Amino acid sequence: MKNKTIFGLVILILFLSVGVFYLYNNKSEDKALKISDSLVQDLYEAVAYDGKAPINYNYHTNLNTVLKVTDLSRSLKNYYGFRNMDAKYIKEEGNTTVILNENLKDSVESIFGDNSYEPSTFMSDTYGESKYVYDSSKKAYTLTTIEGGGTGPLPKYSLVSATKTSDSIVLTEKSDEWDNDSASYKENVNQYKIVFKEAKNSNYVLYSIEKITK
Repeated sequence: MKNKTIFGLVILILFLSVGVFYLYNNKSEDKALKISDSLVQDLYEAVAYDGKAPINYNYHTNLNTVLKVTDLSRSLKNYYGFRNMDAKYIKEEGNTTVILNENLKDSVESIFGDNSYEPSTFMSDTYGESKYVYDSSKKAYTLTTIEGGGTGPLPKYSLVSATKTSDSIVLTEKSDEWDNDSASYKENVNQYKIVFKEAKNSNYVLYSIEKITK
């Protein structure tokens, strides 16, 4: 009886050892991706803040915590949806430009995920001189022009690295910011982590943005 008990314990230990070995060697590991990777470029370009984007839609401003997609304003998401639309959906009608609600919705949700879209007027240039105004009766946006203003040199953002995890792609970007004292850009002032989560059909949608230490 004693021998059977010892034999049973040995089998149990071997079984547990094999299980631990399997889990350890098959756990998902982070994988570095090249910045030049086409998917990395597509994801970053979809949400990258550049000098053409409205300054009010710079999500880096005063970012001191994790910013989730649900924290982003409707107008900001609509602008990035507009910026990534196929040009064929931006149509000239008479003396103005029109975008159908359904086309903008598809573009927004391809970046920010299902149910992330809500109709809302949004700015379409750096200083807010142009806006796409939503008309609920036509279910469309119409471009209008207003008088805007200017500002000093804007921050420049660029991609530093990209990593793939089991269910995410994580991008790290840096900011070069204007320094009035030296009258030049100071490099790598801040860094930010941009997380995309895998969604349906193996597509990735924006999940969060976070300011990180260098």
